[in-house]
Amino acid sequence: MSSPVSFDLSAAVSGNRFWSSTRRQVKHGPKRLVWQGQGWAPLYGAIAAWVFGEYDPPPTEEQFAHLVARWQREQAGLAANGILGRVPWLKMQEQIARGLPPGFASPVNGLVRPHGLEQIIAAYGDPRTMSQAEWETRHIAEARAPGPRRFLLPDGTETAVLHLHRALAPHAEAFFAAVARGGLWDELQPIGPAYQWDPEGESLHAWGIALDICPDRYPPSRRARDYPGPTGYPPGYLMRHVQTFGWHWGLWFETPHPGHLQFATGAEGCCNVT
Repeated sequence: MSSPVSFDLSAAVSGNRFWSSTRRQVKHGPKRLVWQGQGWAPLYGAIAAWVFGEYDPPPTEEQFAHLVARWQREQAGLAANGILGRVPWLKMQEQIARGLPPGFASPVNGLVRPHGLEQIIAAYGDPRTMSQAEWETRHIAEARAPGPRRFLLPDGTETAVLHLHRALAPHAEAFFAAVARGGLWDELQPIGPAYQWDPEGESLHAWGIALDICPDRYPPSRRARDYPGPTGYPPGYLMRHVQTFGWHWGLWFETPHPGHLQFATGAEGCCNVT
């Protein structure tokens, strides 16, 4: 067990209340200083789950400060003060964008989660370079629901299979089975079409490496950094399985999409690569 971190807990709780908000704080004097909160309050539970592994229930403010301080202690150049201010928040976002857990490889077939368009193409190919028929013949396969279960599509129909990239299908089946064993199958439903042909490759659905769960409940935001409230994204006990199987979560996109999962990082779409 790691040793406890010593810091001013009261100051940390107060600091996190400020930095989690979007309010401004101004000090007048010889120099006019302006601070503005980072607005991560809607992501409080998601940060606790995705970064710290504290899924349900969300931690108290005091517990959250301790979690932040322990994380800060592991980061070069950060003071372990328990406050998720501007600099640590940017560093945390960078880590999330690279993928948590980092460097993930599937225990099912060794498929390594790629980062960025170049690695995505190297791992999966490029649908923009061939016809729909050729792409689907060479790269798209069926991922089956576990046992007698069925996928419920948004139009109300049920199916035993989803179409995904051939390389990803075995890993996706293992993920679906784990969710079902955990009694969480209904948390995935309805599930939007996984693979969707798009000759322009505007979305990773064109590669067949993305899923949209509960599209009506967890729709994409319309503006950058417009985060949904704590009930606007899937529960932590489901996201535990999502993260265990290396999916990247669209909640962390610049324009958040809380129901979107993809087996790649560094790309919100092939034309929006980070």
